Amino acid sequence: MASKPVYYDLYDCGQYDGRYRAAELMVMLGIRHRQQIEHYSDVGILYQKRYTFVRVEDGNASELADEWDRVTQVLKGCRYDLGRIPIVVSRDKRNRR
Repeated sequence: MASKPVYYDLYDCGQYDGRYRAAELMVMLGIRHRQQIEHYSDVGILYQKRYTFVRVEDGNASELADEWDRVTQVLKGCRYDLGRIPIVVSRDKRNRR
């Protein structure tokens, strides 16, 4: 199964420039490694002291919210203290929890 393409919003000196795939940004800006775009986006630093990349999140946010509500209701029903559950977001696939 083919994975969905990842899109990034490109900002040039704070001005919105458009939405592009990583491959398009590589050609436009002369970036050699695809991982650079992901890194700059995750860390939030400027590329060439000028460009900002913002990863466009998946459209399944409502599905995730529904799943969150379902799971928390089950945990509440089991009398778990939800305040003691750590919420961790990691985009690094090597450090999945």
